[in-house]
Amino acid sequence: MIVKFFKKHGKGKASSCKACVDYLLNKPDDTAQILQGDPRLSQSIADSLDFNNTYTAGCLSFEESDLPESQKREIMARFEKAMFAGLEPEQYNIAWVQHTDKGRLELNFVIPNVEMTSGKRLQPYYDRADRPLAENFKQVINHEYSLSDPNDPTKQKSLIDRKDLPTDKKQALQAITDGLTALANAGHINDRQDVINALERAGFEIARITPKNLSIRTDGQNLRLKGAFYEQDFRFSNDLSADITERAREHKRDSAERYQTARAKLDTAITARREQFSRKYPNRAGEIDKKHRQNVSFADPNRLDDISLDSHNRRCFDVAGEERLSRDDRMATLSRNSQRTEWGDQAIDLPNGQGDKTVHSVRQGFNNENVGREPESNRSPRNQETGEKNKWRPN
Repeated sequence: MIVKFFKKHGKGKASSCKACVDYLLNKPDDTAQILQGDPRLSQSIADSLDFNNTYTAGCLSFEESDLPESQKREIMARFEKAMFAGLEPEQYNIAWVQHTDKGRLELNFVIPNVEMTSGKRLQPYYDRADRPLAENFKQVINHEYSLSDPNDPTKQKSLIDRKDLPTDKKQALQAITDGLTALANAGHINDRQDVINALERAGFEIARITPKNLSIRTDGQNLRLKGAFYEQDFRFSNDLSADITERAREHKRDSAERYQTARAKLDTAITARREQFSRKYPNRAGEIDKKHRQNVSFADPNRLDDISLDSHNRRCFDVAGEERLSRDDRMATLSRNSQRTEWGDQAIDLPNGQGDKTVHSVRQGFNNENVGREPESNRSPRNQETGEKNKWRPN
């Protein structure tokens, strides 16, 4: 299994979340299956945002053609637990779509880049920072579920792209050498010039050439490539093929040690993410639920048992509707849209300026017909400044 995050291609509609969801759902012969969530709802949420990057999409791609349903669900849940550490399910939205049209299993996901209880931007994956998390997640899952290992030297079919190069120097050197070994074994590399050509095709820039090694440019210091491949007099031989077989045995023999290392690194990354997300995105679902209950109780006290929001419905905030809301309204917090007033010795939050009038009515025994309703001045179906219809707000 490998973890892939899709790049957005094109501009405008071509790179929209709708285009992404259309790709996920429009597959021939029923080879696309929705496993979890609602892709069109995720699209609606993403398309309502004003951020530069409104969604994140990718897939868990397996060499296996299928897995038991229970394993799919477990792996999906563990991916969410890693990527959204520190968040509750109601704080993010994700949809999963299975593809089987390529002869392998793909668990595709699409995520609106927003924390659902506050409307704040939530970017679940930054490549440079989060690539180690994705790589270690891959290694842990492959080991624990006995899945095909793409890092096995006998499995590698091509040279790693520069954009996918691990940040760890030792891992980067190993990834490049494994790729060149696979190309040589397939007959695509016979001498050092072929090595240089392969590196350049993969996006690497050759920084320095010496008789004994090559150096390539990276984001930090140049990376020196040392070994038989990179020497001036390198020629492919049968000895190299035998070396591939031996390295495959070593790879299998060292799998337990690699797993323990990856497990420790993954746990560290998840802990750091949990602390960051918990601090940046405190869960406001309970606050929203309480406020919603309070408002409805004034309008109809008998409805209290029907309005508790379940975890996945909380995510939606009615964004699947056709109405639009301005950014200011959508991102407004509970505190900005409420007043505080006193009822006896109890403080009550009431929205949009209705506080004094409503509390007065409460004291009069719910005799006023406007109890629990928004004042006429605030109940226009359209935004008074823009003329646009209102859409959704977290509260």
